[in-house]
Amino acid sequence: MTLLVAVHTKEGIAVASDSRAMVTSRAVASDSKGRLCYVDRNVFVSDSFSKTMLIGGCSVGICGTLDCHCGSVADVIRQNIASLDRIDAKVLASMVFDILESKAENTTRALVSGYVEGKDGPESRSYLVNMDRREIETKAEAGPCAVYAGVTNIMERLTHPVFRYENVFVRDDLGPVQFEFKSFSLQDAVDFCQYAVRMTEATLRFARDDESVGGPVDIATITPDGARWICRHGVTADPFRTPYTHVPISDVA
Repeated sequence: MTLLVAVHTKEGIAVASDSRAMVTSRAVASDSKGRLCYVDRNVFVSDSFSKTMLIGGCSVGICGTLDCHCGSVADVIRQNIASLDRIDAKVLASMVFDILESKAENTTRALVSGYVEGKDGPESRSYLVNMDRREIETKAEAGPCAVYAGVTNIMERLTHPVFRYENVFVRDDLGPVQFEFKSFSLQDAVDFCQYAVRMTEATLRFARDDESVGGPVDIATITPDGARWICRHGVTADPFRTPYTHVPISDVA
């Protein structure tokens, strides 16, 4: 699985993704009552999968099923639309939808983040391309906020009310954690992206769920002027050296 994060601020958008991919195989097994059933087993784990790409001043992150019959879903998208110079985020989401509809599995989803032209200038948006529901859902249009896709249940539990029961008659509403996204700088957004991915990874380590989030965290920023990588994992032979490639500020997509 995957965690994709997009944090919208007044200065711009920070996007991030982990780099873990799991290859599973389906085996036939029997349950406690002797009935045959299918069991998905993880047979290979890689921490070097690139799930986010920068296209036309926007970002496209892939989660769910990462491969299709043509190869990597990310590679298929790059081959079709990576050469675009500048593009509206909503238009890009529609293009990604068309590609995934013809080539990807129903369990593949994409988070497209970038800018659209508003009444008073560029406005930040994130769109979730959901192939299971065959729809494009607008995920950010009301100002500073954070958007998640993939393994979202860890972060979403922080932003939903928690109820503590003293007894059957008394309920204490603890309320959600209030993140001050409206006060975030772009650097704060980058830090929050790193926090969200790492906290999800650490929580899954101690939970009963698969450790499906992990590896280096790829982070990029998007402003009306374009998109650029903050850190992006690369190839390394030294286990003690950071796998990140820090991209100069002048490298704008």
